[in-house]
Amino acid sequence: MVKVLTIRDEVYDKLSKVKSKLGGSFGSSIEYLIDSYNKSGKEASIGQLAGSVQKFKINRRTAKKVMENV
Repeated sequence: MVKVLTIRDEVYDKLSKVKSKLGGSFGSSIEYLIDSYNKSGKEASIGQLAGSVQKFKINRRTAKKVMENV
């Protein structure tokens, strides 16, 4: 099943860079990021992460580490 997501331009640009590094699709890039988050000891699904950027301050060190592992 296909779902439509709305994201800010800045998020799209970052996701596009992840997609290019992985050589896959946007869906596989999102899945990779969620799996990386889950490996950090926290369990999450796309539904649980929706809007989390606006609700919580992001730990930039963790986000940078995830992006470096791409």
